[in-house]
Amino acid sequence: MCIRDRRSTAGPERDGASPWLVSCAGMGVDGRTGWTRAREIAGRVAGPAALLGWCALAWRWHPRDPFEWDEYLYLRGLEHYDVSLHSPHPPGAPVYMFVGWLLKLVMGDGLRALQLLAVLAGGACLALLWSMARRHAGAQRVAWASALGLAALPGFMFYANVGLADVPALACLLGAWAAGLAALERPRRLWLFALLAALGVGIRPAVLPALAPLGVALLVAAVRAR
Repeated sequence: MCIRDRRSTAGPERDGASPWLVSCAGMGVDGRTGWTRAREIAGRVAGPAALLGWCALAWRWHPRDPFEWDEYLYLRGLEHYDVSLHSPHPPGAPVYMFVGWLLKLVMGDGLRALQLLAVLAGGACLALLWSMARRHAGAQRVAWASALGLAALPGFMFYANVGLADVPALACLLGAWAAGLAALERPRRLWLFALLAALGVGIRPAVLPALAPLGVALLVAAVRAR
């Protein structure tokens, strides 16, 4: 509750003080209570905290050894890249191998580098899906339901910390869709869609059918704009 007291205005104001003194018990000058401000802060922190927690848990429980043959082939590719020798298997995932090689330089271990790439890409998938749902659905609960639904999918949970290209490709796919939907409103962002789409195809060409419909829509919109 706010208590409003009036000061005397007989003389000039001192030290720039207003003739009105507003003192609010438990309420800021903007009318928000401490509880309301705490909820707003918690709402801003909850998303990043949940994302960091998910990434930490995914990394904590990553497999100790590779258990799919494709992982062995990717590891061979980090040592010596030659698609003709199935090092790795065709089409070679050149973008995925290059990023994995960079992470290997930092971590010193090829398997851990590819697993870390999957964890980081999984976190990017959740953040991108949350952002797209929040922007286009307009409700925060829809964004949370979308991100939590993806995080709970058994297939996503399985591939999110192993040395395979599936989740990094999905991250590029979601990023390309986010950029493409934004480019429909702001054509200047079309380059970002093209870049992310190319990266996604360079990681795993299987994402191309999922990119094609939006790519066609963007081309049609660009032609009509001219």
